[in-house]
Amino acid sequence: MRRSTFASLVLMTAIVVGGACSDTTMTGPTPSLNEASVDLVPAAGTAGTDRYVPLLERVLRRAVTVVRESRGDDAATRIVTEYRRLRREVAAARETEDQELIREKVSQLESFSGRVALRVFDTPVARRVLRYATAELESLGSRLRSASGAGQDVSRLADGARRASRYIRAAQTAAANERPLAVLLHAAHAADLLARLQAAL
Repeated sequence: MRRSTFASLVLMTAIVVGGACSDTTMTGPTPSLNEASVDLVPAAGTAGTDRYVPLLERVLRRAVTVVRESRGDDAATRIVTEYRRLRREVAAARETEDQELIREKVSQLESFSGRVALRVFDTPVARRVLRYATAELESLGSRLRSASGAGQDVSRLADGARRASRYIRAAQTAAANERPLAVLLHAAHAADLLARLQAAL
């Protein structure tokens, strides 16, 4: 990778990480025990494979468990039923190869998952996912610097890191505007992308 390209990535990473650390607009209650128990780290060996479960889905699964424990099976089943319906619509849209329709259905599925997560865990879960994604970007940046210093061509991975940083900046902007759903969705996209990049390095 050219030195100037890699230097710009390092600067960009520092700006994104600094922005997340300075975010004070999304204040709220101390995260509950249930929110703190959400496992943001993917299962070992799944990143970059078909067995990887997207972060937003993992958060939703935990939310469903909390709902089942606190409100009973019927309430949890309603969430699962709606989630599965939306997933079927995504699958059907993909068969049409209509990209606009696919984006619409994926957006509906993700928005539903995010709203459930926020209803159960409140805004702290969005902040936590943003912190997690930011830390993963910082970790990847460090690994890319080491790999580049060892002579490895990391240009494609650096491109992916820049895309992840854009997601994180969008999440930070949403945080500043007190839009927790957008924070959660952008940060989750960043985390999923970063998991693939980490696995590929």
